[in-house]
Amino acid sequence: MEASEALSGRPAATPEETDCPRCQGPLSVLPATSIHSLGFKLVRRCLRCGSRRTIGHAPCWVYTCTGCGLPFTGNELLDREAQRCDECRSSEEFIADPVPALVQATEVEIRSALRDLWRFVRGPGLDTYLNQILREVAPHIPGAPRHGNVVVCDEWTVRSLALPSGTIVVSLGLLATLNDEAELVFVLGHELAHAAGGDAAVRLLRLGFHGIVRDTEAAGGLTWAWAAEDLTRIGYGRERELAADDLALRAMCAMHYDVTSVERLLNRIEQRMEQGDPALAELAVSHPTPRERARRLDLSVRWRRRDLAEARVNREVFRRASGHDVLKAELDPVDFPVEAAVEIPELSRGREISWPWIGIGAAAALVASVAALWLF
Repeated sequence: MEASEALSGRPAATPEETDCPRCQGPLSVLPATSIHSLGFKLVRRCLRCGSRRTIGHAPCWVYTCTGCGLPFTGNELLDREAQRCDECRSSEEFIADPVPALVQATEVEIRSALRDLWRFVRGPGLDTYLNQILREVAPHIPGAPRHGNVVVCDEWTVRSLALPSGTIVVSLGLLATLNDEAELVFVLGHELAHAAGGDAAVRLLRLGFHGIVRDTEAAGGLTWAWAAEDLTRIGYGRERELAADDLALRAMCAMHYDVTSVERLLNRIEQRMEQGDPALAELAVSHPTPRERARRLDLSVRWRRRDLAEARVNREVFRRASGHDVLKAELDPVDFPVEAAVEIPELSRGREISWPWIGIGAAAALVASVAALWLF
């Protein structure tokens, strides 16, 4: 399969499963999502039980390793506690955290790749509003970088990406999915939680180095672009995604936003997924099902509903600043800055991270390449 065909997300021509082997429910009608780190395999998620499967020849299960966080495939259905890739199962070499210098170098590489991968835009008042909300949310996410910013990607796919520095990339499609400021606070809080806990740093660094080791010169300079794209398509794994939801919800409560807005958002997303809206194909694969997320959040905030009966949503403020009319207007193109002050988060959260395949030479090569960028 050509890389361009795989990246387009078109379904494979080979016969596909129509029912989920785990729950026997019908598989999602959403277009499949191509995952580069799985060899451009096309992946779908069952919207009933949440299982992920490759499609086409020899379909198999898709997991996110609970050790290293990278996606892997298997022919057997694994319990959640057993979802570790072969490298993490066999390796006895662990380090607690990635080296901060490598995290900073990774951010520069990712930023450089994103300049060529996506088109970025801004509109009158849009950037100011989004960054103001981000600054208000950050103090309520433990460990979140305080000097992050929001950058808008000119894509109608529902997509978001957190960088280690606290820069949050959101697509026009994601903003168009939101109906009020409370929903925006939830989305930004969720992404800030990934940056705060070190998830973004660890995943981008691992995906990038994994691509370097796997592809060598074959990637043609696309390794870091594919790392960023894979992260938006495969996510951080069920537990870390649900944990980010919980932190975002706590921030909403602390800021006195209406938590029922999140339920409305997830219900709309679920309806669009069931209707086969291709803009939500990546989100369906990268996150737990909207139903599971809503059920988990409902249990988290049920006891707070009475206290927040008069909580705010700021719907009109949101619509004036970043509603559909704003997003569909003529937005100005903007360069994505390569250099940025990277505020290294506290990465250690009591987890062990296996790095058996990162060699000193590869690390030195990355640092050297970034040093060259800074010098020239």
